[in-house]
Amino acid sequence: MKSSINFKSFRSHVIERELAYLTIVNFLREDGHLMRMQSTAFAERMSKIFGFTIGTARKHVSRAVKLGLLKRTYYLGTYWIELRIYNPVKSDSENRDDETVLP
Repeated sequence: MKSSINFKSFRSHVIERELAYLTIVNFLREDGHLMRMQSTAFAERMSKIFGFTIGTARKHVSRAVKLGLLKRTYYLGTYWIELRIYNPVKSDSENRDDETVLP
């Protein structure tokens, strides 16, 4: 019997979620009133926390955006990352909240 879970994509989803979550927590520890951060500053902070190069951190940010974990907006020539984790709504649960705001 074949499993319906794709473990490679599940593992990637969990890794990207945890990297994004820990970076957001690090930002909010310094200033709990931040709502959004420039994408480059977000990648720089991620690279400092985890010891990545800037290119690797940007790749992880892009993956998290593609997975729907981070919300990236374009405003006045700059990409901004919303400092909250988004959980995509599952098709089998319609009453679920679509975002989880960090404490």
